[in-house]
Amino acid sequence: MGCAPSGEAQKAVTANGTESPEIAPLQRTKTREIIKVNRWPKPCPPGTTKDEIFNPIEFKEWNQRAVTVKNYGIPNDFQTLARLLCDGSSTNLQRVRVIYMWVTSQDCHAVEPSIQVDLNSPLGFLAALKKEVASYANLFLKICTAANVPCVTIKGFAKGVGYHPGQKMNLESFGASWNAVLIGKYWRLIDVHWGARFITGDDKKDDWKLIDSDTSAAVEKSQTMTYDSDDFYFLADPDKLIYSHYPDDVAWQLLDNPIAINQFEQQAFIKRHFFKLGLSIKSHPLAIIECPEGETDIEFALPMHSFVTFAYKLFAVKSSNVEKSIVSNASKLSQFVIQQTKNKIISFNLSFPSTGQFLIELYATAEHLDRNAGKKSNFMNHVCSYVINCTRAKPNCQALPKTASLKGFGPGIDTIRKSLVALSHQSGVILTSTGQVEVRFRMENGLVDFAHFLHSNSYSDDQLENYCVHRIVNDEVIFSVNLPTSGDYTLDIFGELESADDKNLPHICSYLIRCNKPGITNPPFANTIDNMFGRRADRDYISKKRLRFRPEDPFIISDSGEVVIEIESDPSITFQGVLELKSQKNETEPMNNHVFYERSNNLGKLSLTLPKPGFYRLGVFAREKQGSGKPKEVFNYLINCTSAHLDLIQYPVAFADWTDDCVLYEPKQGLLPIDEEINFSVSIPGAQSVFVVRPGEANEEYEKVCPLVKSPDDEDTWEGSVKTGQIAGDLQLAVVYKDANNPQGLLKFEVLTKEETAQLLQGVKDAAKDADDQDQRRLKEKEEQLMKERHEREARLQRELKDIELDRKRAAQAEADAEAQLLALTEKTNQIGADDEEKVRAEQSLRHAREEAEERKRERIRKQLKVAIKQRNKGELVKALRLFEENEIPDIDGDYLEGQELLQYFHLRSDLLKAIQVRAVPKLQQALDAVRKSSRDLQYKLELETARAERIWSLSTHREVETCHYELDQRTIAEIKNYSSPPRRSIRYSGHLLLLGTPLKSTEKWIDCLVHIGKMGRESLKRRINTFNMASVSRETADRANQILKPYSKQQVRNVSSGAAAFYVWSMGVITEVIEKEQEEEDSFLDAENLEDDDF
Repeated sequence: MGCAPSGEAQKAVTANGTESPEIAPLQRTKTREIIKVNRWPKPCPPGTTKDEIFNPIEFKEWNQRAVTVKNYGIPNDFQTLARLLCDGSSTNLQRVRVIYMWVTSQDCHAVEPSIQVDLNSPLGFLAALKKEVASYANLFLKICTAANVPCVTIKGFAKGVGYHPGQKMNLESFGASWNAVLIGKYWRLIDVHWGARFITGDDKKDDWKLIDSDTSAAVEKSQTMTYDSDDFYFLADPDKLIYSHYPDDVAWQLLDNPIAINQFEQQAFIKRHFFKLGLSIKSHPLAIIECPEGETDIEFALPMHSFVTFAYKLFAVKSSNVEKSIVSNASKLSQFVIQQTKNKIISFNLSFPSTGQFLIELYATAEHLDRNAGKKSNFMNHVCSYVINCTRAKPNCQALPKTASLKGFGPGIDTIRKSLVALSHQSGVILTSTGQVEVRFRMENGLVDFAHFLHSNSYSDDQLENYCVHRIVNDEVIFSVNLPTSGDYTLDIFGELESADDKNLPHICSYLIRCNKPGITNPPFANTIDNMFGRRADRDYISKKRLRFRPEDPFIISDSGEVVIEIESDPSITFQGVLELKSQKNETEPMNNHVFYERSNNLGKLSLTLPKPGFYRLGVFAREKQGSGKPKEVFNYLINCTSAHLDLIQYPVAFADWTDDCVLYEPKQGLLPIDEEINFSVSIPGAQSVFVVRPGEANEEYEKVCPLVKSPDDEDTWEGSVKTGQIAGDLQLAVVYKDANNPQGLLKFEVLTKEETAQLLQGVKDAAKDADDQDQRRLKEKEEQLMKERHEREARLQRELKDIELDRKRAAQAEADAEAQLLALTEKTNQIGADDEEKVRAEQSLRHAREEAEERKRERIRKQLKVAIKQRNKGELVKALRLFEENEIPDIDGDYLEGQELLQYFHLRSDLLKAIQVRAVPKLQQALDAVRKSSRDLQYKLELETARAERIWSLSTHREVETCHYELDQRTIAEIKNYSSPPRRSIRYSGHLLLLGTPLKSTEKWIDCLVHIGKMGRESLKRRINTFNMASVSRETADRANQILKPYSKQQVRNVSSGAAAFYVWSMGVITEVIEKEQEEEDSFLDAENLEDDDF
């Protein structure tokens, strides 16, 4: 933006008719015009804004008239020019518009040098403008006077070229002139000079050194004078123009509360594009920011329904009082501005590792959802500047890691362009005390291809490659981050619609992740292509083969060391799993002997036992049963094993001839003890003979080496008892199919010595103990950190509440003062005569006072709503929202929407907690349905309560427990009674009987258990189960039974005995519900105390 050149003669006519030398001849010949000037109304604030009286679309005809007259040629006198421009006009607004467009469309630079200066002719006046011996304001005044439009020239100061925040005004550098025109009853401000030409490019800053910038393509490097019409200075609103123009006569500020010259000098340096973009100041109204702690935040409110992109330049002063390292090595201070947007508030956080004086220039431009719409270039305009005095450096201030973002941190327009909605983190800075973060987006327009990169100043990108992964679950994409140590990291996310032709992924969002807690360490995730987990095959293949995986979420947390993956598919394909463990040393360890695949009724199942804590990658590969094609990876899982499997289970290794038709009943264990009898049971359709053999033994003797016998009940099932022998090594299950001569290996088992078995088992126990100790340490640290954060959050909340409450009281007092002023003006106006000119001014003042009172009332209600939201006071929130609606207050800051969502959150959470408290299935179902119908944001915030409600609903319906009632029939009990010893010594029935009221001492021996199981009549096991009352089980009994049964899993028990499995499921269901019920009663009591005491 430009201003009048330095030293230009400032000549003006003021509102009382005083004439300047330039227009004296014209004024002396128009005595009647001077009389009119004397009758013009005094300057006062206009009753309406520019937008209320001026719609550019309605003035297209007059804009074209100015162009036509310009092209026609410049007449010799002002009267002719005014007649050509204003012919046919009916209002002063039309005349002022066409005159403004004609003046601002003139390129004075193009005026021929031979044209003589003549202030009485339009062309001669343009020549005077080129030679800087006349002013635009007086040219505009001459034409308005010729057109009989009331107009005055205003003299004063303007913050133009060469101005820096906080400078003192002086006439030589910043003297300027502009105009006021009378439109209707009110004076309106116009600056044809700044509206006709402006300067682009950097100001010369001899006293400043650039030290940081993200304006790579934003600003022109050299200054250029551009002639172009700018509508901002046409009828400019006084409250906006006052940031750049200060009149000598304060009355011409046209403000209700005029400001003094020192206030003008001190206020923020705001440029015209700031207002054009719909921005408003939130944090710093003054140009000089004092920074005593080495850190400050600058905030602006953004327009509600448009998008604005920002950039900045940061300078350090070149003077002796600034540390030499700043100007000599600027890289030390680069990358220390954090830009982020949240809730339509843009903030710039500046941290300074050194003291000194700094200048920040902010640039901005409007953006559109369609990259090609409404934007001609990537040029950014200067919107404001601040000077920052840093008197104390920020301790331990570090430069930020690199980032691909040129638009700051957090979701923005690029995120919206890809139809992504941020669910977990709406702001750009993520604080974590654990170093573990999950960032979630909802995809609203189909799947998106993603890539991501993690950056740090302490690690290379290659070192961080496996510390961030992403996965897609239904319509959500989830980015999981493990920070290796504490510090600052940046996460850059790139993405494109899967249907897009261009596969070059554009940048869509970046986050700054901060972990300030020392001593944090996290392991890397398991390796995978593109660091993406989930679907790997294209959607056509998935659809064609009817593939469906359960669980759908590819990220699994296992605290038992057991995982089961179910796969639905077309029967023409088979699957295999490839399992790898990522060690703490970032090395990959194969674990394929801990995954086993089986298929039944078109449902495939991959069973995993995880021997060590850590991150595992499971790749699921598919191949055609018919054909020799290579297996194709169709899905992969990331498994976080927090506790290793307690038993030493390693599945047998399956060879290629082990097909989907084969079923292994026992042994599931791939590691067999030496010199023991092992029962084998397997189903192999089409087998002629099945046997167990040691590799290397003569094939011709295979039938004599541990053959299995065909079952009389099923011709495909082969059974037998095999002695493992006294020599460690491998055993293979082999088959000879009908119409075949040679045996084929199906499964491989490993026979271990007792020492090897004990060593492996001890290793598993040690790993489990180490993991448990580590979990306990982390849990303790997390509890301490949560307690610390809670205290800090409460203290911060109290400070914020104190500030907001003070603002609310000020707003209430301002409202009361405005009401009192309104009452006084009303009485004064009623006492003035109807025909008195003072009556008009009094009515204007009354109208302004009424508007001021209404604005103060609206401001008080806004503050009241902010207080209610911050306090999380449901009653006050309801009142504030009702007042907001009744007074039809615009939701400028988005507080109304936030309040509505918070109120809905209160209702949903209250309904969930009450339903949990009464444990009524209909109420639980109703509350859960209401949550599922709410927004994804609310669903995410209510995840914990929803999980609790779903768990209680599941337990309350007794689905699995009731199913086990039916499984626990007489046949099942008879199966258990037939065992002369427990099916396996590790399965203890004392825990089951304990729940039924049997004393623990009377079930220590298996024979005692059989006595209780075999009782008949009223004491029969079946009757005791059917008449069982959950309320009869105490928490102490449930804990004791849980301690007995917890070491075993459902799958382990089922592998041994189906009857035992039914008993196990029933018992664990009872234990879980007793424990959950007591916990829920405690939680419900706390929830009833304060339903709103939580984080939103």
